[in-house]
Amino acid sequence: MKLIQHLSDISDDYEGYIVDVWGVLHNGETPYSGAIDAIGQLKRTGKKCVLLSNSPMRASHVSNQLEAHYVLTKDLYAGVVTSGEATHEYLKLQPKGLKLYYIGRDYFFQAIQDLVESGHIDIVEDVS
Repeated sequence: MKLIQHLSDISDDYEGYIVDVWGVLHNGETPYSGAIDAIGQLKRTGKKCVLLSNSPMRASHVSNQLEAHYVLTKDLYAGVVTSGEATHEYLKLQPKGLKLYYIGRDYFFQAIQDLVESGHIDIVEDVS
């Protein structure tokens, strides 16, 4: 088994990469040394990179945060996939008027707020 020390050890082996955000690119405060440069190197060598996050926020929100806080510009990667985006897309596919009981922090509610405001989903206050 080959022990991989750096992304550059395998960067020529594949056309695309899925890179986790939290714990791989940053620690919640600062980017890890060389992490942003590694994403830039993938771009410079024609590799595709998709960022993956379990954030309950929409992909555009996470992308904007990465750019503002970690100087990871949107031109360096092909896209962002988040659990919030996947949830939003799933809920959009459901019949209009779906009733949901929301469990989560108020801040994260914005990921589905447009679906509530449009009447596509209905948030109930009582789980019964």
